[in-house]
Amino acid sequence: MKVKLGIPRQVRAQLGAITLPLQADDWMSYTLTFANSGGLQNTLGLLDGAGRATAALVLPPLPPFLNGLVAHHALVVIQGTQGTFASNPVSLTLQ
Repeated sequence: MKVKLGIPRQVRAQLGAITLPLQADDWMSYTLTFANSGGLQNTLGLLDGAGRATAALVLPPLPPFLNGLVAHHALVVIQGTQGTFASNPVSLTLQ
């Protein structure tokens, strides 16, 4: 299972033995609560046989004040009830 999440900070979230390179915040909460709904496509699911998955953030045209907003995401691999891997964070700039 993969989960894509939140914002990188000096403070990092702990998920069992895995350190998630993001700070828990409102965006993380939103992406977890509304995974696979609205514009959050394939943000929670299973990896394929090669250990890959693709997620997307699909948004309508945004108001100008959001232009340049940067969101940061990482993925977590969960096996059973335990986190087994966390990726490095990746930035997404809204335009």
